Amino acid sequence: MNNKRTLKAIIYWLPALLYMVLIFWLSSFPAPERVKDVPIILKIKLVHLVEYGFLSFLFWLSLAKTTSLKPGEIAILAIMLTILFGATDELHQVFVPFRTGSNIDIVADGAGAVIVQGAILFFKREKGKAEPTS
Repeated sequence: MNNKRTLKAIIYWLPALLYMVLIFWLSSFPAPERVKDVPIILKIKLVHLVEYGFLSFLFWLSLAKTTSLKPGEIAILAIMLTILFGATDELHQVFVPFRTGSNIDIVADGAGAVIVQGAILFFKREKGKAEPTS
């Protein structure tokens, strides 16, 4: 891999990596009271939908800029990476005082990723329809 390509990969993957560090760091402490006030619908914490939906967007951006995968493949991989990271963070929380790991939170993480990836694919498809063909 040449230096220019390596630098490009670092630049596009750094936001996702830094965001994962932030999530891991924040989940090393008891949940703030403000987060506890965020609504829960069908046992799914909306905070997880947003937090991991954004992570999945960062994965999509990294993959779209550094691979030659097709949009659907990027979406699936971004969802899988998001769920994998969410699961490891839930496992991490088992060892944090005043925190618990939860399978429903992993489901919420995945749901956030699926929603965001679905939106990306939808808007990319709609944008493609709007572009004039030559």
